[in-house]
Amino acid sequence: GIYAIVVGASIFLPRQVSKREREMEIKRDPAALKEDIWVPSMWKRTNLIFSCCAMALFGVCITEFSFWGGFGDWIWTIIVLFKVVAEFV
Repeated sequence: GIYAIVVGASIFLPRQVSKREREMEIKRDPAALKEDIWVPSMWKRTNLIFSCCAMALFGVCITEFSFWGGFGDWIWTIIVLFKVVAEFV
């Protein structure tokens, strides 16, 4: 699971830092010439990994919730509540 997400993130977002990203980094902070303070590619990759894991966890919670015994009795209420919650999440 998580290994596949990490490998997929490294395929979709390779480690190379483009010239434009490097120029923006230097423009934002002159100390970036001396050392790597912030690497945009690494940030993008970790953000993708975190988002994928959060969505997977959310999907598992929703699936487990659907196995609840009273789910069929309260289905219309649950659908309406999901629609309301979806506006805020």
